[in-house]
Amino acid sequence: MEVKREHFVRAALEIGQSGENDTLPYDIDAAFIRDKSGDLAQICFDLFQTIVNGVPLAP
Repeated sequence: MEVKREHFVRAALEIGQSGENDTLPYDIDAAFIRDKSGDLAQICFDLFQTIVNGVPLAP
């Protein structure tokens, strides 16, 4: 399976609507989250800081 950006957009929309994601196969989804947990945490924290404090995102 070729994973594309659109898969992540659809997955995010599914999570926003139902709290879970059925777009990406579980093994790909779980492996990605596990392998990229640090990067994802930083992205989320940066976004949180921007929303709460108006701090611009780092390049």
